[in-house]
Amino acid sequence: MACALALCGAASAAPVTVPNADFATAANNGAIGGGLIGGSGSGPVGSGPWQGSYTGVLALLAPPTLTIGMGSGSVSGLAGVNVLGLLNNGAYYSQTLSTNFLPNKRYLISADVDTGGTIGLSLLGTGNAGLALASGATRVASTVTAPASLITISPVSGTVFRVTLTYTTGPTASGPITVQLLAEPTNLLTVNLANTVRFDNVALSATALNPVPASITPFNSSPQGVPINTQFPAPLQVQVLDPDGDPVPGAVVTFTVVSGTGAGATLSSVTATTDANGIAQVTATSNSTVGSYTVQATVSGVGGVASFPLSNIAGVPASLDPGGGTPQSATVAQPFSSPLSVIVRDAGGNPVPGVTVTFTAPSSGPSASLSPTTVTTDANGVATTNATANTIAGTYPITASVNGTADTATYNMTNAAGPAAQVLPSSGSGQTANVYQPFSGPLQVTVADAYGNPVSGVPVTFAPPPGSGPSATISPTTVTTDANGVATTNATANGYPGNYAITATATGVGTPTSFALTNSADSTVSLNPASASGASNQSAYLTQPFLCVLRVRATEAGGAPRQGVAISFASPSTGASAVLVGPTGSGGPTSFIEFTDANGYVEVAATANENAGDYAATATMVGSGNPPIAFNLRNIDPIETIFRDGFGDVPVCVP
Repeated sequence: MACALALCGAASAAPVTVPNADFATAANNGAIGGGLIGGSGSGPVGSGPWQGSYTGVLALLAPPTLTIGMGSGSVSGLAGVNVLGLLNNGAYYSQTLSTNFLPNKRYLISADVDTGGTIGLSLLGTGNAGLALASGATRVASTVTAPASLITISPVSGTVFRVTLTYTTGPTASGPITVQLLAEPTNLLTVNLANTVRFDNVALSATALNPVPASITPFNSSPQGVPINTQFPAPLQVQVLDPDGDPVPGAVVTFTVVSGTGAGATLSSVTATTDANGIAQVTATSNSTVGSYTVQATVSGVGGVASFPLSNIAGVPASLDPGGGTPQSATVAQPFSSPLSVIVRDAGGNPVPGVTVTFTAPSSGPSASLSPTTVTTDANGVATTNATANTIAGTYPITASVNGTADTATYNMTNAAGPAAQVLPSSGSGQTANVYQPFSGPLQVTVADAYGNPVSGVPVTFAPPPGSGPSATISPTTVTTDANGVATTNATANGYPGNYAITATATGVGTPTSFALTNSADSTVSLNPASASGASNQSAYLTQPFLCVLRVRATEAGGAPRQGVAISFASPSTGASAVLVGPTGSGGPTSFIEFTDANGYVEVAATANENAGDYAATATMVGSGNPPIAFNLRNIDPIETIFRDGFGDVPVCVP
């Protein structure tokens, strides 16, 4: 059975060449032996290099035949007769090599042997089949005589077994090595004899008993690359050999990571001991830094090193970091000044090249067009795109993403409104207010750019219609638009009923907008003559002031005074009349307007003109539609009255 009888795990020694060891060279095919009973002889089989030796039993058995062909060497004709009880033929193949035995070496000779049945130590011990080593003509080791501990028998297939013999030389061994393949049965009864024995796949190797390391050689020294934090697929494996090229078991090999970039690996062990084949190995796992480096293996007493070139490559994308372009602002419909860049990194923070990044902007509202929308990261893990603001002002995000990666990069973008291009009425047009009363709603405009986006910080001027007539007082008249592009003011109707427009003009915008307003008469206010002042007749000499002022009072329905009511005073434009002067200094020979004070009063002084006669001065509440208040006046010519009546009139003020 395998390993049952010998050195399982023995060192695999350096091979020693055995020509035509597999018997497969057709030029060497041939046969010797056979023939006359009791014959014997030796010589090359075919053209060599294998020699054959054979012996028949004198007067009883014909010698066996040694044949090479069909990839094996066979010995046949080993049958005997049981006349004397112990009669057997014998033969063996041999080949003296050009290699000499060396001192302090362990030699292993092996061959595949087929006897047609099971091979065991009992069969080997009787010489019916076996192996031997000789120095010249002297056998120094044989499976017939060797201890069981030096023999290994392993099944190959069917009745084929691999037989291995170990032979150790002393400190003075010398002489050429001779390999022998035995078929020399002794002490066998005929019934136990294997008539034919076949040999092939002969191998001979040697290992120093106490080898000293002389060289270290890497296996699989081709460059390897793996993603970060990943084990390299092939172990880092070296073989330590002695000066004769034989494996050195038990040597301690030190593995060292050599790197100047931070890239490196974690080793399963920093030292490893060579096995029976002189082989030591460790496994390596890349660290989290991308880069190239080497792992070197050294053994004490050997000047050289075994090197393994390794590379840590970027792992799968794990994070996305904005590399530039956030935050930033651009005018609507204009490109952003800085491109949007993203750095794709793996779990170790290393840039990942060759990754497809998708940039996405909002599908509605403030947004931007991107060119391109998908970009492959460069050698530094960077992907870049350009953005152009759409025509809608506002703030919004643009995201960069990688398929299969949860993390995204976000860019904070702002589309700023363009220059003011239009003034749009927001509210306040179409209102009506009583004369002298504030309009209930403010007048409000929105200043926008060419795309309708509100523009802040723009001065807007509100203006009433020029001249007299229906209008309003504006407060304030100039307003700067707020963050929403809105400017707001308030309007109060003047004393004239009627329709008119207030205009709003924005700085930098050629076309203003307007608000349609209406002042309506206030039916809740009445005008009455105040006490005795001019309620009845008054008279005055020509060009002289009347004794009493013309006085009216405006009151609300409950009798409370109404301040600020416009009163129009008038006297005839021709003939007898009076020059009227109001409290503000206004006045004239015809008409003018004064406003009631806090108590609802207006007082007007009257002076007769140069024409005598009776007439009426009037006080009318502007916009009320109510009939005027009449003040009956007489201009007296003193000379005329004397001639007419014999006595003259005198100025009077009649309550």
